[in-house]
Amino acid sequence: MLDAESRRKTVRITLDDRYTLRFEVEGRVFRSVELTNISMGGLGLKVDHREAVRMQVGTLLKGMVFEHPLMPKVKVDGEVRHLMGQNLHNADGKVIVGVQFHNPSPGVMILIQEYIEGRLELES
Repeated sequence: MLDAESRRKTVRITLDDRYTLRFEVEGRVFRSVELTNISMGGLGLKVDHREAVRMQVGTLLKGMVFEHPLMPKVKVDGEVRHLMGQNLHNADGKVIVGVQFHNPSPGVMILIQEYIEGRLELES
């Protein structure tokens, strides 16, 4: 059986806590949400458990905007694909939210691809 990394179709770049995201869920704006990673398919977020209750698989994150000067200045929607750490015993912790880009424009994808390729060049 293949592990998750072997099944991954695109390269994932790990980000530190300086990389954040702004988006809207059901009329509520979330700001400075920590990004954990990004790929051509989507991104990972670290969300406070109390806030994650608004996010279930299938939830649409509208108007996602990267809040870091080195990241592309784009707006794209995303759909929650998985959550890790969301349980009763984690009431004060963080939940990892996996988000898939939802109908991104080709222009947005080009900018994200350029960002990822630039990071890969710096790391090699």
